Amino acid sequence: MKLRVTPWALAAGLGCGGGPAHPRLPEEVPIGSRTEVADAGAADAGDALPPMAELIARAPQLAPGMQVLTTGDDAAPKTLTLAPVATDLCVRGIFVADAPVRATLLTSAGDALAETDAATSGTFGPRGPVCLRKGQALTLRFEQPAHRVRYVLWAAH
Repeated sequence: MKLRVTPWALAAGLGCGGGPAHPRLPEEVPIGSRTEVADAGAADAGDALPPMAELIARAPQLAPGMQVLTTGDDAAPKTLTLAPVATDLCVRGIFVADAPVRATLLTSAGDALAETDAATSGTFGPRGPVCLRKGQALTLRFEQPAHRVRYVLWAAH
């Protein structure tokens, strides 16, 4: 009896091509800025920010397995408070702004889950998701508001 093994079967049998055996935690992914050169007099302040779709597309690197909780593209935002959560919830997020802002994620008890220094972009939970307990509300606060801020928050139970 003669046994024929295709390269694909051999690779599958050896565990090749399936990715790392132990996936690493996602690392901080810097948020790139657009490199387009706009006419200085015609550009809107929001045009300099990466589009929302680009921010949402970062989910596989920043928030694998998480779902979009909320997004925002706000002019001079200050505070966004979400309803209390029905179950324990872990959150991760990113933001970009047209001027440096200090951003903080808070619980309804006022505890800071994640905060950034004044910057034009940042990650909430740079080392991984931050978590809320059942019944807590989540507040996203921007200090020193810019003219425009775009943000995405992802969540998992």
